[in-house]
Amino acid sequence: MVNRIVLALSMAVPKEQINDFMEKNRDIAVRAENKDELSVYMKEQMLLITDREDFYKEALEKGIAFLVYFNTMNYSKSFPEATYGITTLEGVESTYLEQVYRRFHHLPWHILDTLRCSVREMTLEDLDALYKVYEDPSITYYMEGLYEDREKEAAYTKDYIKSVYGFYGHGLWIVEEKKTGQIIGRAGLSHREGYDEPELGYVIGKPYQNKGYGTEVCKAIIKYGKEEIGFRHFNAFVHKENLPSVRICEKCGLARKGAVQIGNELLEWYFI
Repeated sequence: MVNRIVLALSMAVPKEQINDFMEKNRDIAVRAENKDELSVYMKEQMLLITDREDFYKEALEKGIAFLVYFNTMNYSKSFPEATYGITTLEGVESTYLEQVYRRFHHLPWHILDTLRCSVREMTLEDLDALYKVYEDPSITYYMEGLYEDREKEAAYTKDYIKSVYGFYGHGLWIVEEKKTGQIIGRAGLSHREGYDEPELGYVIGKPYQNKGYGTEVCKAIIKYGKEEIGFRHFNAFVHKENLPSVRICEKCGLARKGAVQIGNELLEWYFI
């Protein structure tokens, strides 16, 4: 969690923006004029917001999470390692700043909570639990499993975290049971070629099925997709014989549109 925000901004940034931001974040926000001042906050969970090239380079050298403020005075400057940028401080929320910090330090984003579950991004440390989820043959009857070669699965997971989470900001997430802290499955939003709307996907481990976890989590993900990401519609593709998944779709408000050919399979298309 970010507990220190350091602003290193030039005169090109309107004072009103800076003052409003400082007031809004008065418990954790400070200003810095010289890059050497960053060393004062190095032991804290710090995020730097800067439009200055010297601070940017210092952050790269010291491994400090940063956010570049782009304006008319620095468009000609070089910020090749800047993953995140803003053009105003107005409307910049603490949730976004926390996400920038966590992405920089390769920490999973917390996505949402339901009554019984917590949903977060996947990490390499989750692989043991995921193999356990997928070990029951019924899990892979209607979907692909994990790689038998754990090293291949680890490489795939590492690339997924970087490419999918890093590019889209969403994907398939880990579902944990709050009461036990156990990983009980995965669920989330992905993108299928040929379809504009995101696709809802989910898998719940055998011991946790028929308890309403799938419906509970999928409803929350649809709500999150609408309110936090801005999606209006969602797809789901299920096998006709996969009645538990059909029921989850229906309980989440998705209606059957018909049968579609996906690769070599004929699947039922559900849509909301």
